[in-house]
Amino acid sequence: MATNDRFPTHKPPKHHRSCRRILETLDGYFEVDLKGNLTFFNDAIAALSGYTRQELLGLNNRAYTSKTTAVHMYRTFNKIYRTGEPAKISGHPIITKTGRKKHIELSVALIRDAAGRPAGFRGFARDVTEQKKTTQALHRSEERFRLLIEGSIQGVIIHSKLKPLFVNQAYADIFDTTIDAILAMPSVLPLYAPVEQERLLGYMHARLQDKSAPSQYTCRGKTQNGTTIWLDHRVRKVDWWGKHAIQMTVYDITKRKRAEEALKRRSMELRERVKELDCLYGISEIIENLPATDPEIFQRAVRLIPPALQYPRIACARIFIDLECYQTPNFQPTQWAFSSPIKASDQQVGRLEVCYLKKRPQCDEGPFILEERRLVDGIARRLGKVVERANAERTLKESKEKLHHLSANLLKAHENERRRIAYGLHDELGQDLALIKMQLGAIQKWIPPDLSQAAHLCDQAGEILNRVVEKARRISRGLTPTILKDLGLTAALGWLIGDFAQQADVRVNKELADINDLFDDEAQIIIYRIFQEALHNIAKHARADQVWVSVKRNRQAVAISIRDNGIGFDRQEVARRSWPEKGLGLTTIEERARILGGPFNRFSQKGKGTRVELRIPIKRQPS
Repeated sequence: MATNDRFPTHKPPKHHRSCRRILETLDGYFEVDLKGNLTFFNDAIAALSGYTRQELLGLNNRAYTSKTTAVHMYRTFNKIYRTGEPAKISGHPIITKTGRKKHIELSVALIRDAAGRPAGFRGFARDVTEQKKTTQALHRSEERFRLLIEGSIQGVIIHSKLKPLFVNQAYADIFDTTIDAILAMPSVLPLYAPVEQERLLGYMHARLQDKSAPSQYTCRGKTQNGTTIWLDHRVRKVDWWGKHAIQMTVYDITKRKRAEEALKRRSMELRERVKELDCLYGISEIIENLPATDPEIFQRAVRLIPPALQYPRIACARIFIDLECYQTPNFQPTQWAFSSPIKASDQQVGRLEVCYLKKRPQCDEGPFILEERRLVDGIARRLGKVVERANAERTLKESKEKLHHLSANLLKAHENERRRIAYGLHDELGQDLALIKMQLGAIQKWIPPDLSQAAHLCDQAGEILNRVVEKARRISRGLTPTILKDLGLTAALGWLIGDFAQQADVRVNKELADINDLFDDEAQIIIYRIFQEALHNIAKHARADQVWVSVKRNRQAVAISIRDNGIGFDRQEVARRSWPEKGLGLTTIEERARILGGPFNRFSQKGKGTRVELRIPIKRQPS
């Protein structure tokens, strides 16, 4: 057949076409050239490969086989080419168009041209994929069965009245001995622990007498070196060479048994740790929710300790702190006890004791395990921190009380100094200024009419003196609010607000409840100063054009609110400033409010003004 590399260039003879039509009806017929390119194939080949006829025609075998298979095919086809003898290839793998792997069986023969020269190969292909799978599955099954027989991990023994008749290697391995050694034994009982032998004898006699006996049970055995092992037995009666016998299938469950015991111990340990954690959590919660100075902390804490120990029903505890004792109702000192010191600032201030009321097995420290020691030490450390915090709180409280006392004394001294200065301005400087004004009036009477300019200057000096006198009076009123005694606190605040509105050119909306006779003189002065300082801050910093002042009262307290629509400030930014940069205005107000015993709050936001609020408890009822 003349070819142009791959494909025929002439029309096949008529009889050839007839033959090929017949081949189309056969299973998997194909022809390839010497290069392995498909030149002819029937529909069965196309169906087998998943390719269309157009895709397959001229396709090389390397396109649908792996590299390893292609090498194997080359060697086989080359042998056919050299010898001219047909060959058969079994289980030849191909890759279909969809990527599925199939196994085919090939029968291949050489094609010769008219001159007898090799021109290609022809053959038949049969899909043996399912057959291959079946064969492989059968092989795997046979292999598994063989391994089960040869390398079984199940020990098997057949005995008659405990005399061994048959033993497999696995059974001998379980007891670390040999098959011959076991078969030479008159009885298998020595292979089991003494405490198990009577039970095994009872089971055997029951079976031989057709009585009830467990078909599955667990017992302990002994290896040649005396090691105890755990064995699971599956037992049944069998016929052994025409005689009644007993077959035992034995599993070595020592590892599982030890794992179960370890798991049991671990579970118990975890339960103990959970109890300890619950105790520590409970004590931490008590410490967080109660003041450090509250002795209830120790009384509650001591009750949580016994439930956290191994034997809570017979456990008791007590705490000694600064000569005070806190204990559980059942506390009794016993010999089964230990303690942990309670330290505050490296100084022992007490101790924590725990006891068992009855003797218990020995552990790490008497009847106590290491974890219990750690628990008690941890509780003692926490209680020591409570004592430290309580001491710090008491010291802080004392410091605050001293500071408040100093602040109050400072404010009193400040007020006294204000009174002194006000007295000097009003009585001394005021009198001197009045005297100067009188003298100036007398001089004015002696000025001749022709000295009109001098008279005009005297008039101007008199007006200046009047303004100075008025300023001195205003300063004097600001330094010491005598208006409090003259008009009362409510009227004094009204005058102060009105003067602020006039001087600062600010619109003030006020709501003033009558709070006269609610506070003593000292408190009235402090309230007046709070208003004075707050209004001064608004005038100096706020750049406001409107202010709201509210004073309300009930039976318990007076609520004060001073709000403006000024520029406000960022509280976080102010908090970051150094002390001199923060200013003393609001700090002074806060300190005065603290002296009065009321809470003080300030609210501000840039561009949205500032609000000051305080609540002053009423310490005496109105008359």
